[in-house]
Amino acid sequence: KIKLYASGGMLFENESYDRLIDEAIRYKDLGYMGWKFRPKVPVANLSHQQRIKNPPDFDMTKLLFFCEKIRKKVGDSFNLMLDCGCRIKNIQKSTKLFDALNELNFLFVEEPFKRKLSNYLKFDKKYKTKIIAGGENFNGYKSFLEFSKLNSVKYIQPDTNLLTFWDLSQIIKLKKNISIHNWCNKINFSMNLNFALSVNNDDIILEHNIIKSPYNDLFEESYRIKNGHAYLK
Repeated sequence: KIKLYASGGMLFENESYDRLIDEAIRYKDLGYMGWKFRPKVPVANLSHQQRIKNPPDFDMTKLLFFCEKIRKKVGDSFNLMLDCGCRIKNIQKSTKLFDALNELNFLFVEEPFKRKLSNYLKFDKKYKTKIIAGGENFNGYKSFLEFSKLNSVKYIQPDTNLLTFWDLSQIIKLKKNISIHNWCNKINFSMNLNFALSVNNDDIILEHNIIKSPYNDLFEESYRIKNGHAYLK
C-alpha cells in the first residue's frame, strides 16, 4: 500500500479561502497523510499551460492568513502542502512566504518559481531550508539530478508517464524524498501507483488528485483506496 495525499484546493479569486476548510478536514478524516491546495486562480480560468507560461499574481497576505487558519483547523499532525504553480515572480520576497510556511510546519511548497533551473539556483543561494518540491515536468534523469543538488529541495516529483525505465531506476537512488506526481485521470494514477508499489521505499508518497476529471467515467479502476492508502486490486 502507498500513502496518499489529497491534491485539490482550487478556487477562483472572487471566492473565499474558507470554502476549502471542509475539504481539508474531510480528507484528514478519511485517513490521508496530507492535503495540498493552491493560491486562488483568475476568474478568466486560464488553462494550466497558460498559467505556467504567464503565471498570474496572487494576494500573499490573504493566502498566509488562510494558511494560519487551516493549520489551526486540521491540527499539527496533518501534513499541509502548497502548490504555487510557478506563480512567485520575486525570489527575494518569496522568503517571507517560506519563513511563514516553515513556522506552520508545511511539508513542502511545490513549484514556486518558473520552470528554469536558474531561478532555483538564485533562490538556493539565499535560502537553505529544505521546503521546495518539483520535477513533474522533467523527462529525464539529468534534470532530476541537477535539481536534487539544491539544498532547498526537499521532494522530487517524478511522473512515470514522462520517464523511461532507466530514468526511473536512477531517480529512486537520489537522496531526496519522493512525492510522485499525478494528473486528474485514472490511467496516469494507475501507472504511478504501479511504479510506487514496485519500489522498496515506505517513505514514498503519492498524489491523489481529488479534482473530478471528465475522463474518469470512461475507465475502470485498477486500484482501490482505503484509509488514505492506495492498493492495486
